[in-house]
Amino acid sequence: MADAEGQSAGGFASAGATDSAAGESDQAGGGSAASAPATTKTKRRQQSPGFNAVRAAIPPEVARPGKALFPGLHRAIEDLLSGAPGTPARTPEQVIVRINRRWYGENADERSAADYRGCDRCTTSGCEAARHGPESPDGCKRIKNRNGWLTAAILAQDCPDPSCEDGWIIGGDRCQVCEKRAEEHRAAERAAAEAAARWEAETKAKEAASAADDDAEAAWTRAEAAEEHRVRQALAGVGMYGVLLDHRVHERMAAWCYQHPKPSGSRASAAPQAPVQGAFLLSVPGAPSAPTKATQEASTTRLKAVSNG
Repeated sequence: MADAEGQSAGGFASAGATDSAAGESDQAGGGSAASAPATTKTKRRQQSPGFNAVRAAIPPEVARPGKALFPGLHRAIEDLLSGAPGTPARTPEQVIVRINRRWYGENADERSAADYRGCDRCTTSGCEAARHGPESPDGCKRIKNRNGWLTAAILAQDCPDPSCEDGWIIGGDRCQVCEKRAEEHRAAERAAAEAAARWEAETKAKEAASAADDDAEAAWTRAEAAEEHRVRQALAGVGMYGVLLDHRVHERMAAWCYQHPKPSGSRASAAPQAPVQGAFLLSVPGAPSAPTKATQEASTTRLKAVSNG
């Protein structure tokens, strides 16, 4: 985009080029004759009808009222009002809406502030990182030159059809290209929302299943402890003690675990254990009872026999 007064801006930029700000330079003030490259001056062309209304709508951060516009921005507005080859002219109202849509819709007022950080390399004195745009989507979003950025932004065409203005063909009906793109965008948003909903539902289901597993495991652990206590008390009640008592308890609990396996959904579940076929497996009474004298004598006799081999 040339900066010389009177030169054409060369039509509209391609769709999606808004953030690239092709006309943006490193000049903070934008358009200073002392620092701009030498250009060939040509005769100022006639001002299009409605130009003053558009000029009054330029944000004051770009150009204060009563001040001359940056030449490139001036020509860009003229090109929009008069039209370019193959592109119909815009009305002043359409150009004003386009300016507001770009400047405020893309937060240019915030992004052009001196304290705005568009990347991790930004400082109050400037930023040397590449500008954000189609070719550098991860580039810095800070606007270094308001005039250059707005010039490129209002010439950038959202739709591939140069006759489209905000989804409507100038002098016609709605733009079919924009309608199709909008439907594709809505379909993509629906798909993303459905995927997010499925992920959330699956996450909640897993959390609920995990909580249920924890409850089932805790209940099983309590039942196991209660059964072991019952078996130990019952065997001790018939006179068993020491190693033999521990052995019998282990046998009985192995059989109980086989009949009552740990919940399969538990994270810490163990494989079911086969019952141990022990030589001294005894039936266990349903509840502990006080040992009789005859029972004690019989237990003592059995224990002596076991001890003597």
